[in-house]
Amino acid sequence: MSFKGIDLNLVAVLDALFEEGTVTGAARRLKVSQPTVSYALGKLRNHFNDELFVRREGAMRPTRFGQTLREPVREVLVILHRDVTPKAHFMASETTREFILCTSDIGELCFLPMLIEAICERAPHATLRSVSASVEGVKKALLTGAVDVAVGYFPDLAANEIKSQHLFDHPFVCIAREDHPYLSETIDLETFQRCLHAVVRHEGRSQEIAEQAIDVIGLDRRIFLQSPHFVSLPFLLAGSDLVSIVPRSLATAFEQVMRLKSTTPPIDIPDIPLCQHWASRSVSDPAVVWLVALVEELFLGRDPT
Repeated sequence: MSFKGIDLNLVAVLDALFEEGTVTGAARRLKVSQPTVSYALGKLRNHFNDELFVRREGAMRPTRFGQTLREPVREVLVILHRDVTPKAHFMASETTREFILCTSDIGELCFLPMLIEAICERAPHATLRSVSASVEGVKKALLTGAVDVAVGYFPDLAANEIKSQHLFDHPFVCIAREDHPYLSETIDLETFQRCLHAVVRHEGRSQEIAEQAIDVIGLDRRIFLQSPHFVSLPFLLAGSDLVSIVPRSLATAFEQVMRLKSTTPPIDIPDIPLCQHWASRSVSDPAVVWLVALVEELFLGRDPT
């Protein structure tokens, strides 16, 4: 196996085929035509004397030999981006870049207020887009550059190509209406069990921490409501005797719009470890480097709630 004498543009085609799994996807990523990718793949097959990719189940799957090229291709591109490609000029005060952040709705409450303020002040011509995705979707989006930084609770987002930085730990609280008959400044375990509970079964992973902590001690709660939605929860709590366990950032936001109050739960629930994640190859993109540094400056060791 050798890359000697190979056009470096062909290495980029290989990488795109590995990441996208289709000629169409690779062409879209590289911003070239499909015939261009097909022609490049033909040259690669001749160079390595192997099919490299075969069509199976509607996608281009690497051959056994092709799979052995995946890591070397990544290494070559990382070296090129780090040591060879000239660093692009970047000035935050002048950029019109759209920064793309992946986070959850709870993550938006935690991170966006301070981030919006800082970007408006330091990069006034830039824009910010917040997106959500599954764990696999986040990983792919980071690696392909579709997302600049993922911020929040992504416990399964671990890969050699992904860099991570722990920012701070975020607690859970117990929340209910302001004049709840059982919830005062504190709530004991017996009273907590006697309450009617609203439990949010959300697609985000953070809520699992609280539910698992409760399951571990075998606590018998009176679960009256299960819902996949956080947005309706403050209205449901304000008009009933229901109580709920939620991240503090959510409780803080709820208390600003409804007559609600929160307190420390009567059981030990681990805090949510919140991190930022970015692709290793983003070291070649000074805009992403700037955004990562900004997130670190604003949130490292600092829970904004």
